[in-house]
Amino acid sequence: ARMVALVASGVATVDEIAAVTFTRKAAAALRERFQMHLEERVAEPREAGGDPLVLDRLSAALDDIDRVFVGTIHAFCSRLLRERPLEVGLDPAFEELAVEERLRLHRQFWEAYLERLTRDADPLLEELSDAGLRPSRMRGLFGHLVENPDVHFPTDEAQPPSAAELGEVRAVLDELVDRAWELMPDHEPKRGWDSLQKKLRTLHFTRDVTGWKDPADFFEALSRLCKPGPRGHSIIQNRWRDGSMAKALCQRIDEFGVGDTAARRLVNRWYAHRYALAVRLARHAVLEFAEHRKRTARLDFQDLLLLTAELLRSNPHVRRQLGRRYRRLLVDEFQDTDPLQAEIMLLLASDPEVDDDGTSKDEENPTERADWRSAVPRDGALFVVGDPKQSIYRFRRADIQLYGFVKDRF
Repeated sequence: ARMVALVASGVATVDEIAAVTFTRKAAAALRERFQMHLEERVAEPREAGGDPLVLDRLSAALDDIDRVFVGTIHAFCSRLLRERPLEVGLDPAFEELAVEERLRLHRQFWEAYLERLTRDADPLLEELSDAGLRPSRMRGLFGHLVENPDVHFPTDEAQPPSAAELGEVRAVLDELVDRAWELMPDHEPKRGWDSLQKKLRTLHFTRDVTGWKDPADFFEALSRLCKPGPRGHSIIQNRWRDGSMAKALCQRIDEFGVGDTAARRLVNRWYAHRYALAVRLARHAVLEFAEHRKRTARLDFQDLLLLTAELLRSNPHVRRQLGRRYRRLLVDEFQDTDPLQAEIMLLLASDPEVDDDGTSKDEENPTERADWRSAVPRDGALFVVGDPKQSIYRFRRADIQLYGFVKDRF
């Protein structure tokens, strides 16, 4: 009804309207209803008091209905990029990857990337090995970064603990393991080992096998007794040789590894060191993968969003031109919008800031990108529908706080 009203009032023609829905099914239904409403209005007899000018506008809209955009945000971004592909270095004949092909391409690229690192003897592989990380098991991290290309993952480089720092902690850990072994019964209790016994028996075994000589082996052992929460370990006293001594041992272990202790701080530094290495590897792979998709002109859904946002953010001339081309944006299910989608809509619906002489401030400072969070939409350029109580797509990057921010901006 609102789209018909825009046309009937002469505020916009159908080719200036873009209606963005959440699914293809919803888009098809909306297009059908839009056409049906136009046909009903055009069919009204002129002698019944209908304004001839309005009827002419509606009739023209019905004739040009194929020029209205009604579709998903990804389809809309695809249309914008096909109108101005060269500004983002994109082949005009780019293809959109289907979901199945996208998953297959992810897997193939990751495997090829690891093979190339191995062939080139990349020094990062040795660092990962020293940290006890296996690149082949980091595909999930790679996929997570691919799905969130606009998110910054902070990785403060943390130096691993030195051998001197480990000496005192190692001595205490050895003592605890030896004491626990003395309190273990010769045979497994009828109801099995309790949780702390299982951990300590594993530590005793790995120490015999590896000697905890490598930092990765030592921290793997140490982390078993270091818990980040306030609740410590628990035991079942009747499964030990001496229940009271076992309880005292359990208390010593909690004092050693639970809470803000020297051992826990060392483990945290080790994890931070490993995390930085893992993200560095995945980030390099993500950048190369994005360049590969762009070079081969095979884009996934996130590429469409990211490149469109880049197009509008970095090129004020194109932003102004496309904003005039699509003068009325209507967005449904706005509570399920993610940051990239919100950025695209806000930038497209607003004009670059200009000085008194008409020069765009973005053009004066090309290194400064447009900030969508401070953009002011043109009067009537953007209309959104959303209900925060229906936001159920957080796993698809929907951000209810973003909804609140945009509502406050309105």
